[in-house]
Amino acid sequence: MVAFDATEALTPCRDGRGYGAILFDRERLRQAEPSLFAPTHWGERARPVGEGGRGGAWFVDAPFGRCVLRHYLRGGVAARFSRDSYLWQGSHRTRSFAEFRLMRKLVA
Repeated sequence: MVAFDATEALTPCRDGRGYGAILFDRERLRQAEPSLFAPTHWGERARPVGEGGRGGAWFVDAPFGRCVLRHYLRGGVAARFSRDSYLWQGSHRTRSFAEFRLMRKLVA
C-alpha cells in the first residue's frame, strides 16, 4: 500500500495499445497528457542520451524542470514475448511509479 500524498496526481490514459496511467507531481505540473512522453513533443528541448540501457532515453529541459524521458523495455526471457507491453495490475505494482515515489523521498 502506498501512502497518500496530496501533491501526487494520477491521470488515467489510453492509447492505441491499451490502458495505463500517468503519475505526476501537481506542484510542478497542472495536468499530464500522454503527449509529454513523446520526444517529438519537446522538439529542440529533448536531447538523446548517448549510451547505455536497453532503449532510448532523452534529457528534456521542460518548463517544470529538467527531466529524463525513458521508454521502459523488457529484458531477459520476457522480452522474447513482449518488448514493451505489460499487464496493468494497478499503480501499486508499477515499477516506474515506485521509482517516481522513491526519487521524491530521496529529494526530500
